[in-house]
Amino acid sequence: MQEAAESPFPASLVVKTTGKTVREVCEIFLSDPTKNRSDKAASGYWNAVELAETVLGKSKVMADIDRQCARDIVATLKWVPSNAKKRFPSLDYRQAAEKGRTGRYRLLGPKSVNDYLIKLSTLSNFAIDEGFIGRNPFRGLKVADDVHPRDKRYPFSTEQLVRIFNAPSYLTGPQFKQRVEAVIEKFNELQADLNKERTFMMRQWASSIHIWPE
Repeated sequence: MQEAAESPFPASLVVKTTGKTVREVCEIFLSDPTKNRSDKAASGYWNAVELAETVLGKSKVMADIDRQCARDIVATLKWVPSNAKKRFPSLDYRQAAEKGRTGRYRLLGPKSVNDYLIKLSTLSNFAIDEGFIGRNPFRGLKVADDVHPRDKRYPFSTEQLVRIFNAPSYLTGPQFKQRVEAVIEKFNELQADLNKERTFMMRQWASSIHIWPE
């Protein structure tokens, strides 16, 4: 009987993969008692997990996720409308992307898309450190932002401004209404996030000197 070929690498250097799914890895990652993550941060990771499960399937183990799988996730994510979880709470990411393909909704911006990819990359790096997988399929993966940072200060393009001032019907049309609602919604979200972060940091500081009231 022919003997099995021995690995050319020392046993200590051979990476053993396990059947951990993205959700299982995330549970271990977020349960680390040495890390103090806010509820918003944890929610962001769970959203990334849900995205991966929607595109790749819930039973997909991280060891089987390759670069093409990562690109499939990007291909779906770039069509997801902004605030899709609030707009379409009953839809998964694939179904939300189908809504986005109709052209009726404002899509996630590059920063939001890259935030998802960063979280999946972070989970992959953690999985590598824990010995669950041997490589990070999301490493360096991101989408380009065509808008120069200097131009992000302007909420409307020149063409849109011309339409606003030259076509009164635009001001009462659905497109303008949706844009204004999106701006207000985003402002309210940012304000709420700032208040939560401020409260969280105050609690952290106060607990360190034991003065936070019950």
